[in-house]
Amino acid sequence: MIAIYVLFVVLLHVPAVQHNIASKSAEIISEKLGTKVEIGGVSLGLLNRVILDDVVIEDQKHHKMMSCHRLSTKISIISLLNGRIDISSAQIFGMNAILTQADANAPVNCQFVLDSLASKDTTSHTPLDLHIASLIIRNTNISYDRLDKPKKPGVFDTHHLSFEKISSHIMLYELTDDSLSVRTKKIAFTEKNSGLSVSRLSFIANAGKRSARLKDFSLVTKSSDISLDADLAFRQKVISKFNISSNLTSVSTNDIGFFVPQLKKLNKTFFIDADVYGTDKSMDVRRLSISSS
Repeated sequence: MIAIYVLFVVLLHVPAVQHNIASKSAEIISEKLGTKVEIGGVSLGLLNRVILDDVVIEDQKHHKMMSCHRLSTKISIISLLNGRIDISSAQIFGMNAILTQADANAPVNCQFVLDSLASKDTTSHTPLDLHIASLIIRNTNISYDRLDKPKKPGVFDTHHLSFEKISSHIMLYELTDDSLSVRTKKIAFTEKNSGLSVSRLSFIANAGKRSARLKDFSLVTKSSDISLDADLAFRQKVISKFNISSNLTSVSTNDIGFFVPQLKKLNKTFFIDADVYGTDKSMDVRRLSISSS
């Protein structure tokens, strides 16, 4: 069995074999999604690592929706047989995703992909159980445009987003129907339309149906350095209690100006130290210190 596996790995490094498997894989995925899919090459590394090169997926209007230089993942077959998706490592290099939506009532152009992956059996439900020990993303661009909305240059506009040079290292410890546990060591990106540049976003988040905890949240831009911890409790999908504390946080009006343009003219930096507790009916400001530059 080991000899057969090694032989299979060796064969997948032969260009002709890679091309044939890539072509057949693209054909199967195209039929599944109902659109054109291209895969430049498929190779198999040791210990269940699958590598896809030069992947291109079109949307249903035959526009390029996603292209990626390299996708790599290492998945546990034993866990998969037991209903758990256990990915020890995943890597995305050089991806360019173009998402569009005609209007508020129309689906996003990638919705058909999600629909094709959904189970056709509506009488039963397979619980989600996903674990990714390490997800690395490099040199990736993601854009989104609402086609019926005009663009607003210089402002962070949720109808027109263009995230460029995305770089991240994420560890998804657990994602199920009832819970989430994730740690982001670093996320960096630039939002082209507004000019907002984030050099580091990191945090630890644990959430369930009734509570959520955000620990060691850090957001660093050219002008701001925001750090805080937060605890939230929910009742009937509404926040019933919260506790937010922040230490040595600096917020620049230049960064707030990406959302409220009038504040850019102030050109000030505020330093905030706070501890706030509250419920859905009251708020207790236990500590608050604000100073400016």
